[in-house]
Amino acid sequence: MSDADRFFDTSVLLYLLSADSRKADRVEQLLAERGTISVQVLNEFAVVALRKLRMKLRDIREILDTVRAVCNVEALTVAEPAERDSWFTGVGFQQANGSRRIESLSRFEAGSRGR
Repeated sequence: MSDADRFFDTSVLLYLLSADSRKADRVEQLLAERGTISVQVLNEFAVVALRKLRMKLRDIREILDTVRAVCNVEALTVAEPAERDSWFTGVGFQQANGSRRIESLSRFEAGSRGR
């Protein structure tokens, strides 16, 4: 998987704040290698850090500024196809025949997006 294909979700960013230094260090290493993140993930991180972790806004901004400096930030818009949204969220989307396809992290990591 190339750096451009690496996508960080909210849970990965939250590991930056983990009491488990191995997890926090691993995420720092991955971020240093660059990747992609969505505006939605940045927003979700900010909400969890502010409301659940009770972090100060200036500390949240500092983390987000650093993440934005090392990652490509993708804005998901209404104009983008549902399939791309599925790739970003890993949740899947409703197909024309009514079945639901779920993208798994292991398939994503292996470079297969189930298309």
